[in-house]
Amino acid sequence: MAYERLVKLILSELPAGSRLSETELASRLGMSKTPVREALLKLENEGLVLPIPHVGYLIPYLSYLELREALEVREAVEGYLAMLAADRISDTELAELRKAFDEGQASLGADPASDISTMKELNSALHGSIMRAADNSKMDQILAAVRNQVDRGIKELVGNDVSRYRQSFEQHLAILSALEAHDPAQAERAMRDHIGSINAHILRRFR
Repeated sequence: MAYERLVKLILSELPAGSRLSETELASRLGMSKTPVREALLKLENEGLVLPIPHVGYLIPYLSYLELREALEVREAVEGYLAMLAADRISDTELAELRKAFDEGQASLGADPASDISTMKELNSALHGSIMRAADNSKMDQILAAVRNQVDRGIKELVGNDVSRYRQSFEQHLAILSALEAHDPAQAERAMRDHIGSINAHILRRFR
């Protein structure tokens, strides 16, 4: 719980350059220092915080190299997971996804903020379904190791760019179609095209 709440703080409220102390965070989260300390150690391993001797921790500014590497790992792993999922996903799961996307698509166009919220929900639903259907815990662990770095890059360099979210939505529809066809090669290609275009967008804006 401490880890999840700290990740949420870093990705939503605390900017790069913020200094963190175990005592202040424990008070803010209403927890003892022990789980906060353990959460900070995990975040340190992920590169989301850096230790400062005798002070606490610092949220570092994004590193181009670390972000590029995390994005490349995500593209490779999620592409492979989509390939596995195309063979393994159930017709029931596909029907639920198609229904959610059809309803979501019908609701788009009235308000950019509402559209982004809807597209984020559909993004989570699709990627979550693929991970469950692929059923490969080792690859999930690899993805988890870079997920927070990727999410931080998206937060800082995509933000609320509704045109980017709409582009991703169209790419999600292509991925869903490949899953419905149970075509592993096309599912991997569609996912890699999707992730690759996000990566290129993020890294262009970084520079």
